[in-house]
Amino acid sequence: MAIKGVIFKRCSCKDPANDRRMGAACGRLMERGHGRWYFHCSAGDLWGRRERVRRGGFTSQAAARRARDEVLAQLMPLIDLDQCCSSKVTTWVLAS
Repeated sequence: MAIKGVIFKRCSCKDPANDRRMGAACGRLMERGHGRWYFHCSAGDLWGRRERVRRGGFTSQAAARRARDEVLAQLMPLIDLDQCCSSKVTTWVLAS
């Protein structure tokens, strides 16, 4: 099971026409040093619900990638445990 998540860049510039944040639509995002990097990823928990994790404010894409990998490393044992338990329960029910 490959869970990667998404890494993206946003800024807090406001559109002068409606005073709303432009976010990922800002034309200056390609400039070095403009905006911050964010990530989001999700994985199933022990009860089968999806747990979404979002973090941001990283100064580089590499920093966001490292943080995402750390979060996924913490979530992966839960995913493995969930798969292990569900297969054992299925085997037990079929044997009964």
